[in-house]
Formats: sequence, C-alpha cells, structure tokens
Amino acid sequence: MNSLEVLLKTKMRRIPIESLADGQHGRIALEGENTERLPKDRVYIDPKTGRIVDGGKGGKMGDLKGGMAELPKTTWWNMDIGRLEIEAREMLRVFERKYELYEDKGEYFWKGRTPSSHTIRAVYAPNHPFQPMKVFATPDVDTHHKYEDGSLCLWKSAEWSPNMTAATVIGIATWFLKECKKGS
Repeated sequence: MNSLEVLLKTKMRRIPIESLADGQHGRIALEGENTERLPKDRVYIDPKTGRIVDGGKGGKMGDLKGGMAELPKTTWWNMDIGRLEIEAREMLRVFERKYELYEDKGEYFWKGRTPSSHTIRAVYAPNHPFQPMKVFATPDVDTHHKYEDGSLCLWKSAEWSPNMTAATVIGIATWFLKECKKGS
C-alpha cells in the first residue's frame, strides 16, 4: 500500500482504491472506448503518482490507469482540482503518513495524532481555500481560543490566506496544542 492509498480514507469506510482495468470481484471496472469522456462529477487519482484525472475537465477513459481511486468532486474541487494534489503532497512531505484524509457526507478532513497526544481533525470549508479550515482537537483543550462549535481559534480572520494548506493548518494546530499543554 502506498502513501496516497493510506491517506485516502473515509470516516466509516476506506475510500476504495479501484482497479479500473482488472475487474476483480467487488471492484469497479469501467468499460468503454479510450476516447469516451469520464463522468463530470468524478475525479480519479493515481495513488502512486498523485496524478488527477478530472471528468469535469474532459478526462477520458484512455487517461485512466489501473489502481486509480474514483472520488466525487467537492465544492472546492470544482474551483481548482489541482488543489487536492497540492494538499495531499504537502501532507505527505510534512507529516509522512501520520494523517489520513477522510470523507463524511461530503465533508473532507484530515485526521491524525499530534506529539502532544491530541487527535486533530482539520476540516475543509465548503469554499476552501477562500475560507479557513476548522480544527477540532480531542481530548478537549482548556483554552479561550475556541469558537462556539468547539473548533480552535488559531488565527485572526485577516491572517488566513488561500495559500495555506492543510499541512500549514495542522502545523499551527500542533504548535498551539503543545503550548496549551505547557501552560497546564
């Protein structure tokens, strides 16, 4: 199992890495001509290379390779499909395999454990990257730097930048939680 396969998970079940060519039992095998267009509401990710084929941008059957993951598009993917690739590569570079990507009812988030023994859930906003991610920590942190929904307040709204990746957000949250632990 390679690193992107490890990252692509769902809350209740793992997002299947489909073998699109071999038709194994229990796996999807797409059939058609190489020139046929892929479904517009789907993206396909090669877990070995991170390459993304976007059905909505004219991706064709011939663009697919065996072992690609088929995923539904989310709101922010529609704006910039390459962003997912950037996010996944940064997470792998910075955190190796310590965090995994999950999906629950159309909400995508990274989840993993910090050195301070907190579990972080960094949730993408529906219009990411133009709205900040929300970060939740368990066990709960005793701090006044929290919103009503329990997410951590890690920056002033003017400090958020669309250039921030999940790796940046989780790095800030990890530092914040370490500092909270020092103060307790």
